[in-house]
Amino acid sequence: MVTGFNPEDVISSINKVNDAYQELDNALYGKTQNNFVEKMVSAWGSDVAQQFFFRGGDRFSSIFQDRINGIIKGSYDTFQSVVETMNQAAINWANLTGAQWSSMSFSGQLNEVDATCIKDRLPSGGVGVVEELIPDALSELPIIVSESEAALDTAVNAVNNAGFLDKASNQAAALISSLEKIKQEISEVITEETNSINKVIEDEVVEHQQTASTNTETFEIQQ
Repeated sequence: MVTGFNPEDVISSINKVNDAYQELDNALYGKTQNNFVEKMVSAWGSDVAQQFFFRGGDRFSSIFQDRINGIIKGSYDTFQSVVETMNQAAINWANLTGAQWSSMSFSGQLNEVDATCIKDRLPSGGVGVVEELIPDALSELPIIVSESEAALDTAVNAVNNAGFLDKASNQAAALISSLEKIKQEISEVITEETNSINKVIEDEVVEHQQTASTNTETFEIQQ
């Protein structure tokens, strides 16, 4: 890494950060919406499912949709700050050296997961859980984490190799720390939500089994 100012290096670094955000968005928003949530539509349909994903209720301390959108917004804000800081560093260098610099901006788009496609009934018309479909849907979550982490690693490398950032004030280190924080938060939130959804689904299956057993016993007594 060469410390100093080369406009082409700055352009390359900022483009890498912008591209990394697009990769992160494809995973954190795109795959959560189009792979995980859409698969859950066919796997779980009930009032409890709606409470878990977007409505909330007394039995839930958080809502899946809100937590995921929270880390999407946090990621967006962090990447925007990274690009703005890199651009400002380039402006400072250009003023110092007399070089030409055309400002660059953050190219990311803020998206939000919409889980209202989860219904109170399954597409078949029944209420409850299609247990054989759950593992495939849940298998999307570790993929989302892995791809999100890879995108953040790309951004960290771009910042770490940006020789135009002010090392004396730990400018690069601060940006890297903010990216690493997002990386940790994504892993923690999705792990917690995975554990939560497993527990909620297990409880609902048990409740339905108990109801079925009670109905059978009542029918036998009536006979």
